[in-house]
Amino acid sequence: LRNILKGFLNTEPLSRFTATQGLKSSFFSQKSYDKVFEQSNPVHSEKKLEAFRHFLEAIRNNDRLLILNIHRDVLVKDIFTEFRNKCREPDAMRFQTVVQYIGESGIDTGGLRRDLYMSFFQEICDVKYGMFALSADGKYYYPALNKEAENLKEQFVLFGKVLAKTLIDGDVIGDFFPICLFKFLADQSDTIDLSDVYLYDKQLYGNLQSLLMQSIDSWCLDWDIDENPQNYEVIDDSNKATYILLKSRSVLIEQRRTALDAIKQGFQSVPELLSHLALLSPIELRLLLSGETYIDGDMVLHQFQFEERWDQPDCQGTRKNLTQWIRNDATADQLKLILMLTTASPTIPVGGFNPPIKVRYVDDNSRLPEGQTCVNMLMMPNYKDDYALLAKRFTTCLENLHSSGFQLN
Repeated sequence: LRNILKGFLNTEPLSRFTATQGLKSSFFSQKSYDKVFEQSNPVHSEKKLEAFRHFLEAIRNNDRLLILNIHRDVLVKDIFTEFRNKCREPDAMRFQTVVQYIGESGIDTGGLRRDLYMSFFQEICDVKYGMFALSADGKYYYPALNKEAENLKEQFVLFGKVLAKTLIDGDVIGDFFPICLFKFLADQSDTIDLSDVYLYDKQLYGNLQSLLMQSIDSWCLDWDIDENPQNYEVIDDSNKATYILLKSRSVLIEQRRTALDAIKQGFQSVPELLSHLALLSPIELRLLLSGETYIDGDMVLHQFQFEERWDQPDCQGTRKNLTQWIRNDATADQLKLILMLTTASPTIPVGGFNPPIKVRYVDDNSRLPEGQTCVNMLMMPNYKDDYALLAKRFTTCLENLHSSGFQLN
């Protein structure tokens, strides 16, 4: 507590704690901070996001098809090959995307495309590709360091193109990447600071924060980063705020510059997007690409559209119990799995799913709930007034989905 008070009362403006820095102190429980950090949803301009979505609709060329032929077992390799061969020209990025999984009979009406993007961004983070590394706390993936990325420039450019195509198609990538990536893509890397380090490495964050909380003039700490505007030799009280800022950007940006520049090159490969992207904040860009990453039961229910059969008296018990279970008893992971079951996406895109998730009546209470991602549908058996049965069957359904290979980030 003494250290927190010293931070808030520091007479040096650059060293004085912000509210966020104070909340991150070990004086407060880590769990409490994580909950606040994850659940706080910055206010965004709904009109700006709606206008950007309309712009995307306007630039799509639905008269031309971009057909992606994909083998599931080599999905990343095939996506890179298809984008390398078929998206050389910027115009192709505006064509309607149609996915054909080789050896499967599914017809893509949107669900296969969403499944492809979600599978790609999950798979590309696997260590075997060497393109991304997981943060110390296992939450987000960061681009590879410069040395490792040097031989992967083309892959990072293609990754950026897939990212842009996902945005153009109005789909989401899931919650795999930190806000600092979106700050870089939005040309606002100068806003990256110590708070971004917290998401990457909490121990490093704590070490840097400790420099702010006490005098370090007698510590004889070497200036250990390349960027040194005033040719400092040591870190002291007069320059520690500058050091911490530059250290944060070195760890998150400069040491990954090779990969980040290549990603941006691919992401900005559609000229029509550039002027409109410049109007978005990093938070808004992340919202468009990742969707609503904090999800509660009411948000899921808002995506549902019950067919008329559910208005009949003999269905009211199941409808009421389903609403109660999703709103009050389903866990955060279960809510994401419900979305994955019905749409192939564990997050909600800006403006909601189009079409909404249709809840279809099934007159067989021996069955588990089922999803049809190609048409955003939940096939829901009528369990009547048996709440325990509904909760058990839905839980079993979602456990089977989880064991089939999908992992929540």
